[in-house]
Amino acid sequence: MPPSWQHHIDEIMGAVSLRTHAPLSRDARMSTAQLGYVRMLSLTGGPLRMSRSPRLIRAIPCDRVAVVVQQAGTAVLTQDGRSTTLLPGQLALVDCRRAFSLDQRDPFRLLLAALPTYALAMPEALVRQATGRSLAATGTAALLLAHVERLPAVAAQVPSRTADLLGGSAVEFAHLLIDEVAGVEHRPPGQAREQLVPAIRQYIDTHLSDPDLSPERIAKAHHISVRYLHRLFEGEGVTVGRLIYQRRVEECGAELARRGHASPTVSAVAARWGFRNPAHLSRAFRSVFGMTPRQWRMRNLALLQRGAAAPSTTPSARVAAVPDPRPSGTSARLNPTDAHGRVEQLS
Repeated sequence: MPPSWQHHIDEIMGAVSLRTHAPLSRDARMSTAQLGYVRMLSLTGGPLRMSRSPRLIRAIPCDRVAVVVQQAGTAVLTQDGRSTTLLPGQLALVDCRRAFSLDQRDPFRLLLAALPTYALAMPEALVRQATGRSLAATGTAALLLAHVERLPAVAAQVPSRTADLLGGSAVEFAHLLIDEVAGVEHRPPGQAREQLVPAIRQYIDTHLSDPDLSPERIAKAHHISVRYLHRLFEGEGVTVGRLIYQRRVEECGAELARRGHASPTVSAVAARWGFRNPAHLSRAFRSVFGMTPRQWRMRNLALLQRGAAAPSTTPSARVAAVPDPRPSGTSARLNPTDAHGRVEQLS
């Protein structure tokens, strides 16, 4: 067995034992690729047995789940009390945190895509229900197989940001497939939501000035999938994208409410809080507060000239404290704020 094979397979699957039934032929070859946090390994060779024992797991832990695509030859996969035959065109999932064996009994061609468990963001018990099974290329399995098979060819041809997104798509397809095989709709447990949501809200507040702040970037920073991120916010009454939007408008409103010559221009405020241009900020103001930035500034100026108390620094209280500049007979009504004092929606 060439030392390079052992090294690269160990990098993908954790420490494994490799056994060949005969010397590798001249046709044997190996190639690697990486797209973001997804590692790829293509193998072509003769009969080969790959296994990971409890002893190896204790010695060298590996927190990855591998998508195994059988492209040629026949293999037998055993894990979690199940044993299955893999035929060409089928795929399987292998959890490298637990013992397994993959026995290629003929000359074979195999593709492995290793996904970090932190990106997959699923309970180990749920993943266990999907391992040790051969999955035909239908439904979600077909989408995952087709996507994974195309990744090695494009890995060196796309910029790093695109590679990250392509790798992330593989994780999303795998997540969907595990849910489908397990037959359950997994949702984040309460403890995970209680811990992550405040941290994510703080991250959003810290990075509001970055115009590229997005759910994809937030998910990557917290080592979770975009799908899991959206699930975390299902009970928050606001989507992640809308929260970013509202918090930017609130911070812009705070700056535009400054009195006298200290008040910055609308263009400067828009640039400081991640808006592409003043027109973008104006549209955002209308959607959240029902008025333009100029109207917002005028109503705060009128309030100060009458000697009223300065608006509160709490976004929801600040909005409520300022009188409505629209003609009599009309009124602006803000829905109740969320638990964090942020305006959820203007009706």
